[in-house]
Amino acid sequence: MSILANKHIIISEDESATLRSLIPFLGKHGCRVSHATNGKEALSLILSCHKKKDHIDLVLSDVYLPDKTGWSVMDELKEKGIVLPFLFMTGDVSKKTKAEFEKRGITTFLQKAFTHHELTEALDKTLHFHKTQGHPHHESK
Repeated sequence: MSILANKHIIISEDESATLRSLIPFLGKHGCRVSHATNGKEALSLILSCHKKKDHIDLVLSDVYLPDKTGWSVMDELKEKGIVLPFLFMTGDVSKKTKAEFEKRGITTFLQKAFTHHELTEALDKTLHFHKTQGHPHHESK
């Protein structure tokens, strides 16, 4: 049985083509998927789930959203005492972006365009690490 079965994953992504690929793929693997198309929506969705005690297993977020970064969404949640595993996706692998990942201790992220196999491996790794270590995104390769 897949580690993805029965997981609730929030996707924060503004590219409709990426959403059209991710949502059915994750659903096929038994995930319950909720999605937002910008940082404000993602925060609202996550806070609403948290308030309703609707467990979230992972947030799959684009780094650069139209209104803010995925990093700032994660930071704002931490400020509210909500720590969730985040797996970031990005098409920008500039030195600046790589430096921010390194500064944050994030070693697992997805470079767009990624394959379903790469997605599954990164999700498995992030979920497994969070389950065994309790840290949402700090892991070694």
